[in-house]
Amino acid sequence: MSACIAYVSGDGDLSHDLRTLDADEEFDVAHVSASGGGLERPLPDDAACVLVDHDPPTVDGLAVASWVNDRYPSVPIVLYPSQPSEVLAAAAVNVEIDAYVPVRDGGSVDLLRSQLRRLTTRPTQAPGNEDEEQGRPSTASTVPAESMPMFEALLTSLPRWASIYVKDRLGRHLAVSGSAIAFDEESVITTADGKRLHSREDLLGKTDFDLYSPELAEETHLQERRIMQTEEPMVNFTESAEDPLGDTFHNSTTKAPWYDADGTVAGIVGITVEITDRIERERALERQNERLDRFAGVLSHDIRNPLAVATGQVDLLGEYDLPPGARDRLEDLEWSLDRIEALIEDTLALAREGAAVEDPVSVDLEDVVHSGWRVAGDDRGQLAIDGPLPNVSGDPDRIQRCFENLLVNALDHGRAENTPDTLTITVGAFDDGFYVADDGCGIPENRREDVLEHGYSTQDDGTGFGLAIVAEIAAAHEWTLEVVAPEDGGARFEFHDVALVTDE
Repeated sequence: MSACIAYVSGDGDLSHDLRTLDADEEFDVAHVSASGGGLERPLPDDAACVLVDHDPPTVDGLAVASWVNDRYPSVPIVLYPSQPSEVLAAAAVNVEIDAYVPVRDGGSVDLLRSQLRRLTTRPTQAPGNEDEEQGRPSTASTVPAESMPMFEALLTSLPRWASIYVKDRLGRHLAVSGSAIAFDEESVITTADGKRLHSREDLLGKTDFDLYSPELAEETHLQERRIMQTEEPMVNFTESAEDPLGDTFHNSTTKAPWYDADGTVAGIVGITVEITDRIERERALERQNERLDRFAGVLSHDIRNPLAVATGQVDLLGEYDLPPGARDRLEDLEWSLDRIEALIEDTLALAREGAAVEDPVSVDLEDVVHSGWRVAGDDRGQLAIDGPLPNVSGDPDRIQRCFENLLVNALDHGRAENTPDTLTITVGAFDDGFYVADDGCGIPENRREDVLEHGYSTQDDGTGFGLAIVAEIAAAHEWTLEVVAPEDGGARFEFHDVALVTDE
């Protein structure tokens, strides 16, 4: 006997999917008119399920679903919008419906048929054999799917790179996310007996032994048995595998036990997210860091050694009586060698300071600021602390270098030439970080991003790496760095998203 499906919409037109289902012997689609937020006539007495359209302003699907649920609480409801949207999918979470199946350009008949079968068929589970749990799980082909309003809406709406699934104690799939499990013929799952699986319905009732290689299935089975026995979840387990096309992909999986009404472990629920892009980016970053380390090694040894020899020879030449003009040439050479040494030092600093902070400790900012001022301060400026400074989590040496560079930069560039006034540099704190500001000539708006770039300098003898190193240190600590102009003039460097250390 066919199941009566009541289709609620503003007009009597059936979509191609509904005409296809109505032509099957399995379902009989009957139209029920709606206007606004309710029905114009009662549901058929034999209605086994209600499909509700959402086509504003004629039909408010969410309001109609609530109206139907209030009057027919035992009849399952499927929101079947002809005008789907992400906003509607999010709002549907707050409405008592059993499934969300939006109309798609390519058709949704297979997904719709699967949902209607699930909601109109209530098979009885065969008695379980607890002895089966001591060995391989049963490969029963059918298993009841409990009604899970809203969870079903989530299952049908997840993007293809994420998957949620529910299994019973024997490893049989009770629920699987996604509108389809295959998106082309080459990626279809093929079972050992040669059956090709395309839809979620194909997976229900099957175990991993029905779907995957014996090695993978056995590994997963033991893993899930351990989760159910210990009742301890497995969080963010990373694994790699090959798809049917031979391409390697990486997943992050979290699984946890779920419980029945009596509080007994009834199976596992899991979510698997594909993280191939993230893994590939991490590996690319590792390769880049390895190249950077090799480059730093070349600077530290292969270039510094001949540079030291050249510097020594220049020092020796300075002890001789030189012909007219040679002394000036020697000073130019000495300046060039000093310049090379400064570039090497700053380049090595960039390589070191940009690495991620792996073992952060509590750092007293006020101590670090005063230490930095002893290195950078002179009679050109004065330091002011605006209120107490917090402790932050980070690398003390790099944070020290950060303040040294900021203070030196302010003293070197904060005042225009021939300005006699003393520069005041102020360090203060926010709720989520700190700032370093001066009352000097400031930074033009169109140069505030440039000053953080490698090699940018307004002085002929500058390497342009001072503030770039500050930016690298901020990035290594995952701080947000902004260059702004205070209302009373000058330049101000703000550091937000800083991990503050508070006394417990």
